Amino acid sequence: MGYQTWNWWQKHCHGSVLITRPHNREPVLRGRVEVEGIQKNAKAHFWLITAAKDQYWLQCEINLRSDAVWKAEFDTGQSPVPRTCTLLLVRVSDFAHSLFEDIKSRSFKANYHGAIKMSPPSSDFEVVQTLVMCANQTRQNLPQILGHLARLRSGRVRKQLP
Repeated sequence: MGYQTWNWWQKHCHGSVLITRPHNREPVLRGRVEVEGIQKNAKAHFWLITAAKDQYWLQCEINLRSDAVWKAEFDTGQSPVPRTCTLLLVRVSDFAHSLFEDIKSRSFKANYHGAIKMSPPSSDFEVVQTLVMCANQTRQNLPQILGHLARLRSGRVRKQLP
């Protein structure tokens, strides 16, 4: 009962924001990937961030529109090998929002695209949703990646990806 009450309180205070596309474990192309989602009564700052352990790459703030739908983009990088990519939808405090905007601005001016290392306190940074995607090389090997994922699910893996 306490957990349900807490979830209701969080949605009442901050509204709800969710990613609807791409789906979890969906293969995506390397580079820029479009993200779509829905929101209801959102009253906070929400950001898309990619992560690996304690390293974070700020992607963008979610531009919440009045029609309850939002779109954004994130970058999977240009690594030539297929790999997993973790995308976080986070709700941040006003302080963290200002800090993220400053980091993005300074990174753009310095042409720096590296990760930032942080251990964010939960009062300033709360993960709302996490997606893990397979970032592959190009459109040409997408059927091969999909076939490999199907074999993984069925337990019939015979060879590694190129």
